[in-house]
Amino acid sequence: MSIKTWIGPKRASRSAARAYGLALAALALACCGESAGTQAQVLPSDAKPLCTFEPGEFAGWFETGAVTLNGAVKPKDSLNFAPAGICSFHKWSEQMFLWLTSPAGDARVFQSPDFYRVSARGDDHMRTLEKNTAHKNDPALRTSKPIEHGQPGHRFVLMARNRSLVYYATYVNEVYAYFLTGTKTGGITPQPTHFPIRRQELKDIIDYGASRGMTIGIDDPKAQTLVLTVKTAWIEAARLVELGFDPNKYVTVSADIPHYAPDASNETLTPIPGGPQKALLALVGMHIAGSATGNPKMIWATFEHIDNTPMAPYSYFSTTSQDPQEPQWVNPSPTGTWLFSASNCTGSPNVPRMHARDLPLIKALPGKKIEPSDTCRENAWGMDARDGLVARSERNTQVIAINNTVIGMLPTGDARKNYLLVGTIWGLGAGSDRLANTTLETFDQKDNCFDCHKGDLHGGELHHMFGSTKPLPVGTQ
Repeated sequence: MSIKTWIGPKRASRSAARAYGLALAALALACCGESAGTQAQVLPSDAKPLCTFEPGEFAGWFETGAVTLNGAVKPKDSLNFAPAGICSFHKWSEQMFLWLTSPAGDARVFQSPDFYRVSARGDDHMRTLEKNTAHKNDPALRTSKPIEHGQPGHRFVLMARNRSLVYYATYVNEVYAYFLTGTKTGGITPQPTHFPIRRQELKDIIDYGASRGMTIGIDDPKAQTLVLTVKTAWIEAARLVELGFDPNKYVTVSADIPHYAPDASNETLTPIPGGPQKALLALVGMHIAGSATGNPKMIWATFEHIDNTPMAPYSYFSTTSQDPQEPQWVNPSPTGTWLFSASNCTGSPNVPRMHARDLPLIKALPGKKIEPSDTCRENAWGMDARDGLVARSERNTQVIAINNTVIGMLPTGDARKNYLLVGTIWGLGAGSDRLANTTLETFDQKDNCFDCHKGDLHGGELHHMFGSTKPLPVGTQ
């Protein structure tokens, strides 16, 4: 598996980080997750219940029918997805996240043999797919593929406050792997122009996959997720304790990663001889994208750890305000320690400090040093001022409400309790229409997923990996 240093994506090539002023408005908050002191994102406890569960609904997501510590969650049935409003899309996101991060032996579901690892770009600028293997303590992360140090654009590098570079790895499920292969080789006819959303389209993939050794059937819950992509962002868990963070609050994995040494001026990082070294990595961010009935351009969701960054002030609807129709304002940036922020959203956050344009070296930008980033989420819950106060407040409240509910129902000690759904987007911009992940779109948060991922499979960038990934070789699964 290639696990790679994160350098800003294609969006980052279109603008540098912008300084912005943040209004300050205080509100008493209840803590979410399992945070200590002022660390971690906190949510209003009095948000209107605009996105909640029916009795027994959340427990029904679990394989046993009961909410249990580190319990296995079932995948969402995307083939029979029948949304009843915006909340349905957030529930799709939450269930997929909890399923993907469910324990699977010594790994998590997205690191299990049900998924394929997506390599870095090779010399031909193409990626390859390699099926996960169930190696104990190293279930999905290998060094057999080259380390990827960036994507087109400025190739900015992000560093956490514990001085760990941010690494990332991408996975796709079996349906995606065989859909891509059959589409590109002519094995699926007629050639698909969009991701599968109907039973017949899934059957075509299953039938083609069966001819190549794929074993799941059309009624298998793993098939009915349709196509699914998972992009993950990680930091080294080392020194988290020194900063006051609890490593037990993170989904972790043991992996081989490149290590670097700074020069005397602290302006260049040079790879340490001897190759990659073993490290414990902590999950800090995750994108999930998958097709579903009525959504051939995919539903996109993003999650972050509660310790990552503060966010800009936002409005929401409260159950305790004197006027329930009047949005309440909150400044969710308490003083404290954050993984990616030093200034708590004041000053000039989101300014890049280093790049990887001169591989294998990582260099500081002019006038900068090799140092941790200062990061802020510019659009809380993926919404911004252009959406209008009432609409923005309602959408914020929906995301806050489902986070409060899921976090409140997960047992103490379950690491998944410490990850927030930042937002969900679908269609061509419905939902959280300024959705960004501060570990993945750090330096340009003004766009949303569909500003980049548009067109169809054979034109535009509907899915950035589809065009640049090779089909599975003949004779492999």
